[in-house]
Amino acid sequence: MDVSGTKYGLAASPNLIDHPCPVGKYCVGGYATADCPAGTYNPIKGRKSLADCIETPAGFYTAAVASEYETTKCAAGYYCLAGSTTATEFKCPKGTFRGITGGRKPEDCAMCKSGYMCPNEATVTPINCGAGQYCPLGTITPELCPVGTYSDAVNNPDSRSCTKCPSGFYCGSKGMIGTSLTGQECDAGFYCIEGATRPDPTDGITGKICPAGGFCLKGTTSVSACPNGEYNPEEGAKSADSCIPCLPGYYCSGSANPEPTGK
Repeated sequence: MDVSGTKYGLAASPNLIDHPCPVGKYCVGGYATADCPAGTYNPIKGRKSLADCIETPAGFYTAAVASEYETTKCAAGYYCLAGSTTATEFKCPKGTFRGITGGRKPEDCAMCKSGYMCPNEATVTPINCGAGQYCPLGTITPELCPVGTYSDAVNNPDSRSCTKCPSGFYCGSKGMIGTSLTGQECDAGFYCIEGATRPDPTDGITGKICPAGGFCLKGTTSVSACPNGEYNPEEGAKSADSCIPCLPGYYCSGSANPEPTGK
């Protein structure tokens, strides 16, 4: 038997007390000694076959041959099935993460948290979902806030977290943030209520064309009424110049008149 790297003969039969096969190895017979392979270990002396090498349990790995114990836990961001030989045996897939060591199976990789994204394999720490975006559970690529909305906040979990476009402005593209509202005032001749997607809304919900009897400046949130003694018969007026002095022989009582009040 070869137990120390040197072949020698014995005067008596070998026994497991005086001549055991070393830990980390197994001895087939005679002087043939074999190493337990990577992915296994053997903490007991006197083993006699490959079957006596213990498979490294899931969550751990054994990189070296002839190991007495499993090396250590699988690295964060990875998982190790039984018999693994590296700390990074299997990557947690995109859309998942694992922030601690010792992952044993794919299910040990947690779904990426709402408000965060996990665009890469082997993610340890999820990435913040950016402004103008939202990230549901398990996000790989963030979604953009829809038209008619914007968001300056990070870590939005869903589209409901995006804010409706403010009065007087329109949000005509996806993924808008507060600073991108500059130059997005609604057109003169219209007024934007909230959540407008175009500069000239007419749906009555996000905005309307300026009604007769008043005028709407660029970016206005409400109608400016023509003053006493004036009227405006046309929709879509853009300035006070559209208000007409009351006709001779007629009177215009109050404000916001679309036509003279009477003779």
